[in-house]
Amino acid sequence: MKALLLVLVIAALGVGCQSNPTAASLPATLTIAPGESATADSVRVTFVKVTSDTRCPINALCIQAGDAVAQFRITVRGNEATSDLTLVDPTRRSTIVGGVTIEFDNLQPHPVAGETTDPKTYRATVTIRQ
Repeated sequence: MKALLLVLVIAALGVGCQSNPTAASLPATLTIAPGESATADSVRVTFVKVTSDTRCPINALCIQAGDAVAQFRITVRGNEATSDLTLVDPTRRSTIVGGVTIEFDNLQPHPVAGETTDPKTYRATVTIRQ
């Protein structure tokens, strides 16, 4: 009985420790937290930090929409670049590294008037395509 219980416990632990080494394939849309990285094929994107967030708060009336700027570290087949990408400015919304396009699509949470956004709560969404 003890031997059977031991086998079941070991089997359960083995199932819980399995990981999926398969990365997403291109094109891919990835959502990542500050300091985290995500991989799709040979592309690794690290969301470094939000450097500016002037978007109009969801509970405010604004004359301009504002923008958000986030810093990303991108590695494609050994080529590494750091880029500050924006959500609104189309000339700075994407970058090309090693023949791969990385586009900054979304940043959550959206600002709320009268509240400070904790930098750790940000989540950046990027699309990677050849």
